[in-house]
Amino acid sequence: MYFKGTKKLKLYKIVPLNPEELELKIESMLGKENKYYLFIDEVQNVFGFESVVHTYAEEGYSIFITGSNSYLLSDEISTKLTGRYLNFETFTLDFSEYLDMKSFFKKDINQDLYLEFEEYVVNGGFPKTLEFDDIPTRQTYTRGIISEIFEKDVKTRKKIRNVPVYERVQAFLLNNYSAPFSLNNLLKCLEMEGYKTKATTVRGYIEDLKKAKIVYECNRFDLKSKTAIKRDQKYYLSDMAIY
Repeated sequence: MYFKGTKKLKLYKIVPLNPEELELKIESMLGKENKYYLFIDEVQNVFGFESVVHTYAEEGYSIFITGSNSYLLSDEISTKLTGRYLNFETFTLDFSEYLDMKSFFKKDINQDLYLEFEEYVVNGGFPKTLEFDDIPTRQTYTRGIISEIFEKDVKTRKKIRNVPVYERVQAFLLNNYSAPFSLNNLLKCLEMEGYKTKATTVRGYIEDLKKAKIVYECNRFDLKSKTAIKRDQKYYLSDMAIY
């Protein structure tokens, strides 16, 4: 998708993401006196997109790539997109944005904000859920999104081999969010349930969940360095709908 750079961005023309066709069409469509912008959405679904990005970056284009896959926030992409770039992470709606979105969709907002907040906690902050009026449909939609994140961004992409242990670690973190976490306690719990695994494996699964933006880590702070090293951290969910 190309936008001609004037005082206001205007949609110029939509073209397929094919390097050879792009080269010919852009030369015929655009002059050299203006600034041009290239927008690529869900870029992780396009094989070899890095070469396209590099080609037009060298020609002075301002390029914006977006996607919902954790690959865009991983260390892998930083090695492929060499040069200067800025990384912006977007989150699901907070409560204030949730109310604004309901207003945008012309949905009724309960005058009792406590009740409205309870609904927000149950439904989570995924914007599209507000298009549905009934809670079961909202939850079905949200469950589908979250399942896709777990399957594609973690299990498939990270090639999880010991799926039973991974799913147990995942369930443990989700069901004990915001509680003090101890890796040793989790390992003992897994051992009691008959799962044989290593601390490095479990720690790796937790890192995968963090990189997929499912959980966020909050480390303990203490002025005494020895106490802080114990890492009695907590994990918080990126959205309450995951729980």
